[in-house]
Amino acid sequence: AVPPIKIPIDQAVLGYLAGLVDGEGNIAIVELRPEACLALKNSSYSLRVIITNCDPRLIRWLCDQVGGGKVNPLVRKNIKWRQCFKWVLSGGNAEAFLRAIIHLLVIKREQADLALAFRDITMRTPRQGREKLSPDVVRDRKVLYARMRFLNRRGVREEEEPRKVEAGY
Repeated sequence: AVPPIKIPIDQAVLGYLAGLVDGEGNIAIVELRPEACLALKNSSYSLRVIITNCDPRLIRWLCDQVGGGKVNPLVRKNIKWRQCFKWVLSGGNAEAFLRAIIHLLVIKREQADLALAFRDITMRTPRQGREKLSPDVVRDRKVLYARMRFLNRRGVREEEEPRKVEAGY
């Protein structure tokens, strides 16, 4: 089992963590399908918070400040690129982390709200994948998973079409 994370009390540190999630992070609901794991009776969904960066000092700082995360090197697609790393929180640790920084998020606030709604639903139902879930629970999880995928999609969104921004000076 992964040890519980430490939640910093310093508001400046929490603000920096929120900025990292907004700029370098990803909040996701990931799916493991029954065909990928024969022990599952349903698709299993899990909450993840990931911060990716190529500077190992940042990843070490995250581990020192918060702990609890897995650190995974990413495979370089080009030999000329620097090695990058991802710091990963999942499940209850991801939830606790998001609850601590949600009031400071700007860009990924909607994803964080959705992630916490997902955790509320999963904590009210049996352990994921091990017991047959009601059709309503399965539907609710699928809806949240699909909404998160929509929010995290790549590319230009209609509401983000380039527009003239007034400098204000």
